[in-house]
Amino acid sequence: MKILYKIFLLCFCVIQANGQNNYTQILKGSIIDKDVKYPLIGATVKVYREQQLIAGGKSNEFGEYKIDSLPLQRYTIVCTYVGYSERTIENVELNSGKETQLNIELSTSSTKMKAVVVQNKKGSINNEMANISARNFNPEAASRYVASRDDIARMATNFAGVRGSDDSRNDIVIRGNSPNGVLWRVEGLDISNPNHFASFGTTGGPVNIINNKLLGNSDFMTGAFPADYGNGISGVFDLKLRNGNKDKHEFTAQIGILGLEATAEGPIHRKSGASYTFSYRYATLAIMNKFGINFGADGNPSYQDVNFKLNFPIKKIGNFSLFGIGGKSDISIYDNGDDSSKWTYGRAGRDIHFGSRLGVVGAAMQQNIGKIFYHKLTLGTNLSKSYSRYDTVGNDNISRGATYRNQFIVNKLMLNYIATARITHQQTVKAGFTLTGMDLNLVDSNYYPDQQIWYNEAEFRDQTSMVQAFAAWQFKPNESLKINAGIHYLRFILNQSQSIEPRAGISWNVHPKLQLNAGYGLHSNLQPYYIYFLQQPDGSGNNYQPNLQTGLSKSHHFIIGGDYTLNPTMHIKVETYYQHLFNLPQEVKGSAYSSLNQGASFNFTFPDPLNNKGKGYNAGVDITLEKFFSKYFYYLITTSIYTSKYKSSDNVWRNTDFNGAYNLNVLAGKEFTLGKAKTTRLVGGFKFNLSGGKWYTPIDSALSAQKKQYEGIDAETNTLQFAPYHRLDIRVGFKVNRKRYHHQFSLDLINVYNQKNTLGLSYIPKTGEVVKESNLGFLPLFNWLVVF
Repeated sequence: MKILYKIFLLCFCVIQANGQNNYTQILKGSIIDKDVKYPLIGATVKVYREQQLIAGGKSNEFGEYKIDSLPLQRYTIVCTYVGYSERTIENVELNSGKETQLNIELSTSSTKMKAVVVQNKKGSINNEMANISARNFNPEAASRYVASRDDIARMATNFAGVRGSDDSRNDIVIRGNSPNGVLWRVEGLDISNPNHFASFGTTGGPVNIINNKLLGNSDFMTGAFPADYGNGISGVFDLKLRNGNKDKHEFTAQIGILGLEATAEGPIHRKSGASYTFSYRYATLAIMNKFGINFGADGNPSYQDVNFKLNFPIKKIGNFSLFGIGGKSDISIYDNGDDSSKWTYGRAGRDIHFGSRLGVVGAAMQQNIGKIFYHKLTLGTNLSKSYSRYDTVGNDNISRGATYRNQFIVNKLMLNYIATARITHQQTVKAGFTLTGMDLNLVDSNYYPDQQIWYNEAEFRDQTSMVQAFAAWQFKPNESLKINAGIHYLRFILNQSQSIEPRAGISWNVHPKLQLNAGYGLHSNLQPYYIYFLQQPDGSGNNYQPNLQTGLSKSHHFIIGGDYTLNPTMHIKVETYYQHLFNLPQEVKGSAYSSLNQGASFNFTFPDPLNNKGKGYNAGVDITLEKFFSKYFYYLITTSIYTSKYKSSDNVWRNTDFNGAYNLNVLAGKEFTLGKAKTTRLVGGFKFNLSGGKWYTPIDSALSAQKKQYEGIDAETNTLQFAPYHRLDIRVGFKVNRKRYHHQFSLDLINVYNQKNTLGLSYIPKTGEVVKESNLGFLPLFNWLVVF
């Protein structure tokens, strides 16, 4: 901690010189129709500071606006256009070193010839068809919340109905569902797990590959999502990569305990408006070790990633873009013979070698035809790979015995097409399809020492595909009422399983302060690929795959809610929901196995032959009290009270692994302006989380000894519960503006009172003991960002 304090003090002293108070910045962007994306010419943009009009402007023939010489402050932006609902955007921050780009999409009003005031201070959802359990976020949100680590998945755990699975990973549990039900979409393409150290068949990991600094405004949904989305049963990240500054080259450099990072953006061709964005990050835990911070394991994880987008406007034709994300991560964790209770990650009694790779590259062409039609075609490829190697440590702490090997490779080729047409100023229709081809190479092998053989638990080298299509309709009879309806179709060619899924939603502005919403959706998703290809020997000694015909998991979502505006900067939102899960994989023999309990660890479960007769339910209420960032202060209080149960082939209703019963988040942040120049601001904030403890199963000692890992008593699955989880995180930092550059320094103190929250139980093969593994203890994380 002493060295971190010295770094903080040094950074502050170096850049805290006498500043001037006349620094200004440019606010610019585009204004387009939200549905069919054509530019709005002559739209009005007004800039307010504490309800006082500071400046204004209008969009040109390309729908672009630019307002120069704005003092460095936070502003409220109001955009109006005849025939469209007014859009209000709060908390737009201008800093030196980087021009602020604010692209605005306006929704048509149900009345043709007048501008209608329907203020949306809570953020407009990109997908107009999402009217409940949806939230828009921007890059600043992923950085603002304490302990989010610039990770959008960790950021989402602050929202009502969402919690993390443990400190070591960013898996998100939405309303009691398995993290496997989360869909990740980037620029219209549904991608594989976008995290470093991604375990095959999961959607989370320790660190997200997607750089939040390259994101534009994006959507996060937690239930009853629109017909656009399929192969997801609990939630959706619909992410947009922003375009670079088409007029000026800009850069950022960031250093922190978790790695080194650089980003760049600027024009490719100024006359045409072509631009680029690019980021690169490299990290190794060796950097942490230099500061005396140890994760409790002998091993240095290393990872690196790259994100980019190239944008090429083509006049009178449309817009063409190239984009990509990629990441590489590896770790070796060795059992060094220390006290097993010191372990945080990995498996005491084993050496573990683990890594993953991800590459996504896509090209998109979009075009609007007049003022009534828009379409977009996206072609992309998604390459993903993960591998694991486990070696059991001998009693001498020197010898190693081979135990387990796997390698999972999935290469996908994707084609997505979407079209939107405005029938009248009150009605819009949208439709599209996605074709996904998959090349699978899956091998999962265990070593059986008694027989001295390796046996492939899962093996598949072949190709398959998936087809999805949807159609949706929106009707706005007046300014207070909005109705959405749609249908989604999914077909998995491997075993011809399919699902036809109706979706519906309604939003009613009862009066200017109160909005009521309701939504319904039938949703489904595939199983983790390795489940289909698990194999067993038949009576003749030949291998067969009993789970090849396993169908889709399905869920009916029912949600109703209300959102009440307490004052211009504060609101309270309440949503209650019920989810009926059915068609769930369960073992044919009587057991407690359910797919609902998978998806939040680095380990695999290898079930016996399955059928689709399992069922479950999630029910609860989510409450949000939020003060938006204004007057340099914000807070967010979210709470969820819920239950999550399932019944499998042993016909017993049980708690799912994720039935925490309650979750509470309390966050707040404040900025303090220093000096007459007002170019320096101190930043402070905190987050407190309290949630129900994890469920676990008593150990089956004989089976654990046989398999050399922790195995529970099946009949007593999830009958015991760990103590409640609680943690306090604190942030201190500062922001400094200079004429040509901008500094941000933050120090996040994770788990400040060093609470030893239980992560799980591990079995030590060489001693037969069971040890309790803990989540992270106290962990200081610093970041220093320079924008120029």
